[in-house]
Amino acid sequence: MSAKFFKSALLASAALILASAAYAEGEEASDYEFKVTGKIRSYFGQYTTGATGYSGHMTEFNEGNIAGEVKRGGMKGYYEIESREDNVAPITIRQITYTWENGLTLGVGTFKPKWGYSFSADAFTDTSESAHYGFYKGETTKLEGDGLDLEYKFGDHKVGVNLYEDDRINKTKGSTTQVGAQGKIAGIGYRIGSISALTDDHQGGETAASSAAHLGVEYKADSFFVTLDSASKTKGTPKTTNATTGITTAAYETKYTDAALQVGVDVGDDQVVVTLAQESTGSVTDYAYTNLVYVMPVAKGADIRLLYSAASTTPASGTATTASFAGLGMVVKF
Repeated sequence: MSAKFFKSALLASAALILASAAYAEGEEASDYEFKVTGKIRSYFGQYTTGATGYSGHMTEFNEGNIAGEVKRGGMKGYYEIESREDNVAPITIRQITYTWENGLTLGVGTFKPKWGYSFSADAFTDTSESAHYGFYKGETTKLEGDGLDLEYKFGDHKVGVNLYEDDRINKTKGSTTQVGAQGKIAGIGYRIGSISALTDDHQGGETAASSAAHLGVEYKADSFFVTLDSASKTKGTPKTTNATTGITTAAYETKYTDAALQVGVDVGDDQVVVTLAQESTGSVTDYAYTNLVYVMPVAKGADIRLLYSAASTTPASGTATTASFAGLGMVVKF
């Protein structure tokens, strides 16, 4: 785990705890709520790229989160630090929301709505880092960014809209609107969302539109669960002109598709989860995933996991390869 993460997490936790203690001196304890939560995931095993001339090697990947939440009345402040193996600096999430008694919530800050996630995202590894080692990521329509959040909850359902300050599909200047819903109907969980984004430098330059959509369903019984997800994305790239050569590249679109089936079965106190998924990047490359995770709980919020992945990559031209990973990991939540 990155030393930067521990240092940042320690400072954030200390600041939140001291702030809450100082606040409590002048206010009734029942006047506000405060809590800290976190999660750490670490995995180790052998990874093989499948490419000719490359042998398998041992590797490790991990991810950690720590978050503080302060609530007073209908207003809630949330701050999270996330450390990932492939990020030099920790990722931070900051948001303030206000919820009325009628179920309406207004928020400003950093958001990543659940209806943009596949139910089977991360193939039960609980970390997006696993995507580097042959596990299904399921983030074709996942958005995370700064902006405005408006949600309405009624019964088992929640609907919402998010406005982002930039083009979250191309991750550049522009704007993005995301609408979605999640909940349960007759015991079937669902997530549905739609995204519309525009690349725009706000200086009269070329623009390009992008869009995405996702539908996922989940069924849970006493000893098993099944999820199905389907997503698509059209990513627009604006026309560009090289300032040195004067060569102009026409605007173009890249289409992505994503489908996954995940099945989990209880085996005594343990659980076996299988994820089968396919992804496609236009007519360029196809990916197929077979992922297996065996979960062995050792305490509340803590478990040991055995992992296996096989991921085939089929380019439009060239030789197909199959990467694989076999190893174990540990997960603890608090």
